[in-house]
Amino acid sequence: GWAAMLAGKLFRVIGWVGIVAAAYLLLWYVWTVGLRAFRAAPLWLVLGMLVCTLVNQFALFPLIAQVKPAVSQATEGMFGGGLSSWHTISSLIYLVQSVLGLIYIWRGDGK
Repeated sequence: GWAAMLAGKLFRVIGWVGIVAAAYLLLWYVWTVGLRAFRAAPLWLVLGMLVCTLVNQFALFPLIAQVKPAVSQATEGMFGGGLSSWHTISSLIYLVQSVLGLIYIWRGDGK
């Protein structure tokens, strides 16, 4: 229904916000610290969060949108089931992304 459509649009918008924010932070780290940034945890934490966002944004969201109309026929997939399996995988990626974000905040890298 409309709630799922709204949620999908919000996830896409938030994904783009995350991509822009991560790109800014990565460029800022390299600009301010130089190539030493690649030896520091903050850069790798932000890069990990960016990878999570990119996977969800460009791999899983389009796949979920493709599977959703045929949800009644999508009973077997690569991971054993249709739409709910892809939602679970996307949720796990969000969990990993959240843990990386918490580590980033806990370390004080965002100051």
